[in-house]
Amino acid sequence: MITVLITGGAGFIGTHLADKLKKRGHKVTLCDLKEKFTDYHYNNFECIACDITDPSTIMSLPRCQVVYHLAAQVGTLGALGDLVSDLKCNAVGTLNISQFCAKNNVKTLIYASSMAVYGDKDNARETDLLVPVSPYGISKACGEYYIKYASNVNPAMQCVTYRIFNCYGPHQETKGLTQGLASIFLNQVYRGDKVEVKGSLERYRDLIHIDDVTNALLLPLEQKTMQGVYNVSSGEKTTIKHLIDLILNIANKTKAVKIEDIGGHHGDPHGVYGDNTKLVDCGWAPKTKLHSGLAQCWEALENE
Repeated sequence: MITVLITGGAGFIGTHLADKLKKRGHKVTLCDLKEKFTDYHYNNFECIACDITDPSTIMSLPRCQVVYHLAAQVGTLGALGDLVSDLKCNAVGTLNISQFCAKNNVKTLIYASSMAVYGDKDNARETDLLVPVSPYGISKACGEYYIKYASNVNPAMQCVTYRIFNCYGPHQETKGLTQGLASIFLNQVYRGDKVEVKGSLERYRDLIHIDDVTNALLLPLEQKTMQGVYNVSSGEKTTIKHLIDLILNIANKTKAVKIEDIGGHHGDPHGVYGDNTKLVDCGWAPKTKLHSGLAQCWEALENE
């Protein structure tokens, strides 16, 4: 049994990851803002209310062997609303977590970064120069440098950074969110609303299912030689138009659905998709095809 701490543990990825870790027999503690926790979290895990931007609360967290640092202020649009809070959470918060890990002799630190660090980039590779075009991407890149620093000064600690592309899956919260592209479109179609598109239908993203993301996150627990940066991506480019067409097909919409361009925003790249070769070489592979994953999400909506 491994003792695991997940920051951002009440979030979409954190909850799915915690479920898989628990099924494997590990002791899981979730760390998040108090208002994020639901009865599900309290009934299944040890939950600790914590603000990662406050070093005093971080240092009072329980000792553990593995830390998954998933907590973040997410989305490019959300960051534009409060640049200082974005920087504090994604950069200073990451520094605080890395210092907690060093002080408590954590064996493995796994950091969830983002495709946003690349900016506009086709077939993005881990060795590519980081050219973020949004404050969110800048703050996540800054977090990466703190993880790299932690790895340099604590060579015995396994440090893995995952640049996660557009993650989607069942039960992804979309209310008030500025990210979760596929889930937002799915919910709009399910409710019979107009589909709101930010900019051109020819913009594209790399969509990766939550099961594939959590499988990647589990890999360093088994492969202790993993170190450094890895893309978690499907390796496939999907245009916004194709994504919406797939959803309409799954929903069996025979009548025309209104698609409205509500305008893009500064810092939102036209397109990005990633090369996943490095992670595939570690034995991981994306298993959920986009149509199948979207159909799974649609079924979950119908059963809610």
